Amino acid sequence: MQKFISENQHQFGYIMQEASRQWIKKNPSGALTVGTCNAFIEHYGSYHQILDKLERYEEVLKDIAKLSKYEGNQWYENLKKVLED
Repeated sequence: MQKFISENQHQFGYIMQEASRQWIKKNPSGALTVGTCNAFIEHYGSYHQILDKLERYEEVLKDIAKLSKYEGNQWYENLKKVLED
């Protein structure tokens, strides 16, 4: 297989599309969880980068919530609901 691929580099797109098609046919849910689209990664970052950012944002929101905590503050109450999820 490796030799075939190395001898047919001009057809990488076709090879990848065919491999993807067969994988989807054999295991639809598994095939859709692998191989993130390059455009998505370029825009948002990798899965782990997104998780790291999310973790940092959550910590900042918790700090903001502590600073704005007072009875009747509707913004604080809404933020508290988001952080509980």
